[in-house]
Amino acid sequence: AFYAARVAAVGEPWISFFVPDELAKALGDLGFDDIEDLDNGDIAARFARSPSTKSNSGGHILRARRSV
Repeated sequence: AFYAARVAAVGEPWISFFVPDELAKALGDLGFDDIEDLDNGDIAARFARSPSTKSNSGGHILRARRSV
């Protein structure tokens, strides 16, 4: 809600919001069997070589694929 209000204040629409665990479950229900969710600390650790910090704020990268 904080981010939605913040972007609305500058005239940008808030298109969507996802709860990572719920999105991963929905993808699993659709047959995706390899799901990886990186939070902002994991993203920093992997791509910026910064120490991982556990935080639930900020962006996520969610990768999903189906085995054939």
